[in-house]
Amino acid sequence: MAKVLVIDDEQGIRDLLDTLLRRKGLELFRRERPDVVVLDLKMPWMDGLAVLQQVRSLDPRMPVIILTGAGTPETE
Repeated sequence: MAKVLVIDDEQGIRDLLDTLLRRKGLELFRRERPDVVVLDLKMPWMDGLAVLQQVRSLDPRMPVIILTGAGTPETE
């Protein structure tokens, strides 16, 4: 069975994916070595692209799914 790590600040996303991570995401990534990372781009504690850079520095081949609940200026 694959391990999936979800890093997101939206309660609904965490509940939907049955994962509660927030700031522990990179710590859990280092410890658990998931098979894929689901990453939110807009988080209050860290920019998602900065998290992506850290993930890539630890494992350049790690599959990462990037999502965000933030819309574009046209949709807000």
